[in-house]
Amino acid sequence: MEIIVLGASGTFPRAGGACNGYLVRHGQTNILIDMGTGVLSRLYDWLSPGDLDALVITHLHPDHFLDIYPYRYYLEFCARDKLPLQVLAPTGASDYIQRLFNEPDPTKFGEVFSFSDLQGVAGKNIGGLALTSHEVPHLKPTYGMTVEADGRRVFYTSDTAFDESLGKIADGVDLLLAETTLTAAQVGTPVAHMTTTQVGKLASEARVDRLLLTHIWPHFDRQTILEEVRAEFNGKIDLADEGLVIAL
Repeated sequence: MEIIVLGASGTFPRAGGACNGYLVRHGQTNILIDMGTGVLSRLYDWLSPGDLDALVITHLHPDHFLDIYPYRYYLEFCARDKLPLQVLAPTGASDYIQRLFNEPDPTKFGEVFSFSDLQGVAGKNIGGLALTSHEVPHLKPTYGMTVEADGRRVFYTSDTAFDESLGKIADGVDLLLAETTLTAAQVGTPVAHMTTTQVGKLASEARVDRLLLTHIWPHFDRQTILEEVRAEFNGKIDLADEGLVIAL
């Protein structure tokens, strides 16, 4: 299993970067988790965009799904023989996205995408990848995702405030892909995101094998983010950069 970072910025992309998007590959299977601004153009670097087996949208904040709309037209014009694409998303996502973008042809939209609800997904098998959703404290509903293959396990927190339940989900994972939005000094900030200190403690207490920091706000110093997490976790840590590949 490979995790390929297509986008890693929170809220808005850094210069030359993209918002959230993570390509999961296993054999011939390709699943994209989140599709924020700039992700579609980076997907071309790895495969023909029509070759995705599924798209997961963890929640309906724009930095996690905006590129689905240009992707809708790519699929209609360039990959008709592979439609519909399976999309796992929160309840009501299809209607919400169509209203947001003033969809001119709901029938065609329904031919391009086949939406199913992320709530309660447990061990769903897509081409040898087993997907499980976990509701996390952020915009309601938001889902973290566990992906498993060949005895390897990845937990992507999506956007979330710190919660004790995260440690149980992350326990012993081979890779924790954790949102790291706030600096240590911002503890208590009234937004549903984690601080560097919380992420480091989560990784340490869950005994994760490797930690990948993502959803970093572009105006923060990335080296400071890394050092603050490292103060709490002495295992392998990476900053998510577009194009980073982690093989498990």
